[in-house]
Amino acid sequence: MISIVIPVYNAGRYLMRAVDSAIMQEGVEKEIIIIDDCSTDDGISGLVNFMKNEYGLQVNPLSGISLQSGMDSVLAGMITGAKMTDNSEVASGTKIYIYRNRENKGVSYTRNAGVFLAKGEYIAYLDGDDWWDNNKLAIQLKAMEKDGTVLCCTARALFNEKEIGWDRIIGVPRKITLKHLEKTNYISCSSVLMKREVALDYPMKHDDAHEDYLTWLKLLKDYKFVTGVDQPLLKYRMNKRGKSAKKLKSAAMTYRTFRYAGYEKKKAIFMMFSYMFYGVKKYLG
Repeated sequence: MISIVIPVYNAGRYLMRAVDSAIMQEGVEKEIIIIDDCSTDDGISGLVNFMKNEYGLQVNPLSGISLQSGMDSVLAGMITGAKMTDNSEVASGTKIYIYRNRENKGVSYTRNAGVFLAKGEYIAYLDGDDWWDNNKLAIQLKAMEKDGTVLCCTARALFNEKEIGWDRIIGVPRKITLKHLEKTNYISCSSVLMKREVALDYPMKHDDAHEDYLTWLKLLKDYKFVTGVDQPLLKYRMNKRGKSAKKLKSAAMTYRTFRYAGYEKKKAIFMMFSYMFYGVKKYLG
C-alpha cells in the first residue's frame, strides 16, 4: 500500500484539487493522510464538504493520539466510503485520515508525522497546492521495482495560482545521482514516491533551509542513484506565497541546505553558483 502524505497550511483554495488527484490514483492500494498545521483558513471544513458532496464520504470522529519520538498530533477524524464516479469505484477501499497539529510545527515536522502515521510500504508526498495525473503512482511503482531503487521522482509541469499552464516542463534524468543534486535539485517533493523505511531513516529537518532538498542530498550520499520518470505526472503550482518565491531568501536557504548537508563553506559557495546557473536554465530554458 502507498500512504499519501499531504501537509496543509492555509492551502484551502487549492486543497480539494490535490486530494481529489490523490483519490483518483489508478491501479494502486492507497491511504491518504492529511495533516493540518494549524491553518487559519477554512480549508479543512471546505475539504470535508467537498468529500461529502463529490464522493459521498462522511467524517467519523476518532479519539486523540500521540506520535512516537515526541511528535504529538490530534486526530480530527477519518473519512471512509465510496461512490461510483465515471463508472469506477475510485474511492473504494481508500481511507482518508485528517489530523491537526496541536500547534504550528512547520512542514518538516508535519511531513515526518505523516510518515510515522503511515501504514503503507511506500510514502508519496503531495503538497496541498499541487496535483497529479491519475496514473502517477502506478507508473512510479513500476519504475522503482524495475530499478530496485528506494525513491522515484517525476518531471513536473508548471502552473500559476489560477491553474493556467506556462507551457513549461521541468524534466528529470533517468537515474539521479548525488552529482546531479550538487548542481540543482531535480527532485520535486510533490513528485516523490519512496520506501517508508527510508523516509523514517531520512526525516526532514531544518525549515529554515530547503528541507526536502536536504533530505535528498543526505540520502544520495548513501545510495548510488534514485529513479527519475521524465513525464510531467506532477502539476506544480508556482505559488507566490511559498517559501521559495523570494529569490534572495531562497538563495540563503539553499546555502544553508548545503551547509546542513555537511559541505564546507568553500564547497557550498561553489555549489551555490552552479545551483543559480542551473536554476535559471531550468526555468527559462
